[in-house]
Amino acid sequence: VEEGRALGGRLREILMNYEPGRIVTLKSGGPPLTVVDSHADTVRCIWFAHADDRLQEALIPAACLDPLSDEDMSGGFDEDGDADPP
Repeated sequence: VEEGRALGGRLREILMNYEPGRIVTLKSGGPPLTVVDSHADTVRCIWFAHADDRLQEALIPAACLDPLSDEDMSGGFDEDGDADPP
């Protein structure tokens, strides 16, 4: 029972990093994503795909995302939408 509570607490902590409006990125790289909502261990994100000028949406496992800090965002983005270093 205690292990289940600890796991539930960790899950809540992880999902707090993915509140609606938060900017995140895939751990493997790519454009900045905006969190729409999160449930269980998944996060629904949207982003603008410059290649085809369309808004995209995906349900992504939380373990695959990293929140971007304000410092991360200060560097801007290249033509592919990837974050440039500050």
